[in-house]
Amino acid sequence: MLQFAPRAPGIAPNEDLVKERQSPAAAALKAARLVEIAGEYVGVVEQGGDNCGPEVEMFQTAVKGLTGPRAWCLSFVQFCAKRVDEELLGDATVLWPTEHCMTLWARTPVEARIDAPEPGALIVWEHVVDGVPTTKGHVGIITAVIDDDTIETIEGNTTAGATVEREGDGVYRKRRKVRSAPNEPLQVRGFLRAWIRGERA
Repeated sequence: MLQFAPRAPGIAPNEDLVKERQSPAAAALKAARLVEIAGEYVGVVEQGGDNCGPEVEMFQTAVKGLTGPRAWCLSFVQFCAKRVDEELLGDATVLWPTEHCMTLWARTPVEARIDAPEPGALIVWEHVVDGVPTTKGHVGIITAVIDDDTIETIEGNTTAGATVEREGDGVYRKRRKVRSAPNEPLQVRGFLRAWIRGERA
């Protein structure tokens, strides 16, 4: 079982988001739709430079309505989740509205964290240098669980290569390990549900 670090000191939970719960069936439906929507964008690549292009800029507007030459893996996820909420009734995603992966992990309600991957959940990586975590990260949408060690994902701002890349050129389907090797620069931090399942608070 993965062990999660406590919430960073000084970062209070978003109590309004914690209250956003819905039935397991409704949340599962939204998670399934998240996978479908993400699949529609597989093959999108940057155009005209790093972190540029019409589709990339569309993803980047999901949180703050701004575009620019910056990493967009989480913007892609937020864009897809926003589309789900626009299409399906029910509570909005509990994902913290940010483009920064480590902020997402710290500020999204702890109740959204799960111990094992599942389709429609997110996998979050933390960038590590010489064993020391940095403020950078990467995120993907889990599309399938192959076995206890392997999942399939759809990720934005990555590459077609085998390694986990956080500064790539497009949206790709990937096969990933649930646990990172000790020497890998991007370490699995954990898994998040975009919609909390359970009775409303």
